[in-house]
Amino acid sequence: MKQTSAILMAAASIISATEVTSTAENQKSLNLTVYNSNRALVSQTRSVDLPAGVSSLRYSDIASQVMPQTVIVESAKGVSILEQNYEYDLISQQKLMDKYVGKEVTIIQENHYTGKSESKTATLLANNGEPVFQMDGKILLRLPGRVVLPELPGNLYSKPTMNWLVNSAKSGSKDLSLSYLTGGIGWSADYVLNLAEDDKSASITGWVTLTNNAGTAFTDATLKLVAGDVNTVQNNGYGGMAPRAMMKASMEYDAAPVQEKEFFEYHLYTFPRPITVRENQVKQLSLLTAEGIKAQKKYRVTAGNDYYGSREGKSDHPVNVEIAFKTGKDNSIDMPIPAGVIRLYKKDSDGSSVFVGEDRVKHTPVNEEISLKTGDAFDIKAESRQLTYETITSRSSKSSYEVEIRNHKKESVTVEVTVPVYGEWKISNAPTYRTLNATLIAFDVPVSADGSAKLNYTIQTKW
Repeated sequence: MKQTSAILMAAASIISATEVTSTAENQKSLNLTVYNSNRALVSQTRSVDLPAGVSSLRYSDIASQVMPQTVIVESAKGVSILEQNYEYDLISQQKLMDKYVGKEVTIIQENHYTGKSESKTATLLANNGEPVFQMDGKILLRLPGRVVLPELPGNLYSKPTMNWLVNSAKSGSKDLSLSYLTGGIGWSADYVLNLAEDDKSASITGWVTLTNNAGTAFTDATLKLVAGDVNTVQNNGYGGMAPRAMMKASMEYDAAPVQEKEFFEYHLYTFPRPITVRENQVKQLSLLTAEGIKAQKKYRVTAGNDYYGSREGKSDHPVNVEIAFKTGKDNSIDMPIPAGVIRLYKKDSDGSSVFVGEDRVKHTPVNEEISLKTGDAFDIKAESRQLTYETITSRSSKSSYEVEIRNHKKESVTVEVTVPVYGEWKISNAPTYRTLNATLIAFDVPVSADGSAKLNYTIQTKW
């Protein structure tokens, strides 16, 4: 009962409460945890001078895409938060004019012939699309000159602000910790893989691209990145005011390694020094470097077969080129690889680097293989044809196929031929194959330099 009375008395005094302002200059610490899903967790502690009793605290310099329902405030002992409001009605020409509908404003008209200006009083009648004024007893449908407003309305803000009604037992400097989720800030990973001349080894460099459209700067933050697919629900409409200004880009290299650890069901990457990300900035940060990676070039072709009827003629198939390597300490990459794009380069005989392809990699744990498609082989051709077709029953058939691979390179290659299989199947009259999964098998076909090879197999299918 006593607590309820105290809150009612505090609420009644809101109009006369002392107003205190807190800005980013009062910051003592800042933690910024960024997710793949274009959102971040901001955790900030500020020192605020509060009077004894009830006061109105304006907490500015927060993200314009803050999700107000996620705000958590931890106050010092003896300080309680009685009320919280998020003010995102920001100043704009449209909103300023809307606030003065039905009120008098000043119109400054310039005389282009004399160079003199004249001030007149007008009433803003409406601001729907274009403003409508009443001046000198007439209705004006366009701007008759420069509009001057007498003052800034009290319920408009130059930047997003949290307004709190605070009750402090004693006056003095207090630490307030604020945490909230915000949209408009995210990160992605990009990698450069440099292949050795023999394509059997490589080096890799990884960069994090941090994009800040959240509507505020984050200064001297402890930056953490969460790699993994964190489940989120649809935004309920708060925020969403991403600036459309030109993004600024910067790149930073850190000699100290990024600290990685397993966290819940994700992986957490913590940077070794404070990071500043300005508003509307794209920042790149060094994530990893590794030398002497053992790599393997692979050739793969998929022969698409139709087991449900006879097919005449030959079908050409592109031969994919892939570069594969494993993560793990044994291969110089003792760190999980966050999802991103890996771009592959190889040095020419004159020492210049040539771009040879790119592929997207998923979140990859340690001791797993990464296989990157660089493109299609120019000098290796593959074609298949159906040799025989036999109907066994209304629900089963037998077919034989031939896949020819022609190698115009100066060295021998091995091409993996993958064959889709369906229903109940049985392979015969074929070399050794590997079962990749329930619907895919693979043959390894060696082809000599400037030579050709043929793969023959028969498949009986029941559906």
